[in-house]
Amino acid sequence: MSLVYYTIDERSRLLTLHYGGAPTYQEWTVAMERALVDPAHQPGFSILLDRTGGIEPPSAIAITRVADFLAAHRDALGPCRMAAVVDGDVAYDLGQMLEQLNRDTSVTFQVFTDDAAARAWLGVGPGREGRD
Repeated sequence: MSLVYYTIDERSRLLTLHYGGAPTYQEWTVAMERALVDPAHQPGFSILLDRTGGIEPPSAIAITRVADFLAAHRDALGPCRMAAVVDGDVAYDLGQMLEQLNRDTSVTFQVFTDDAAARAWLGVGPGREGRD
């Protein structure tokens, strides 16, 4: 299994990236590119990056590349929200770095340490049948 894979909940309009370890930027890119061309995905879906479970935080260089990726894939992403759920202060600080770098894309990004708070911000939640 890859260190990063995705699931799509069409009813909730949610794309979730799941991490089984600390993926390289290339592995992350492959997963995102596959998700964006998946027939179940549509521009405007919310995106949840679940980086919990003690996963090593990405480098500052990887964060910059993610911001570049989001800008380059603006049409496939559409205007949407992306939330990252992370463990630890370093990962949180790097998430805040992406919040700042991400200002020129169609994606509104926010970092969280609580899954429920992230899902509430995205407008989805465990057990919900979609957005209200």
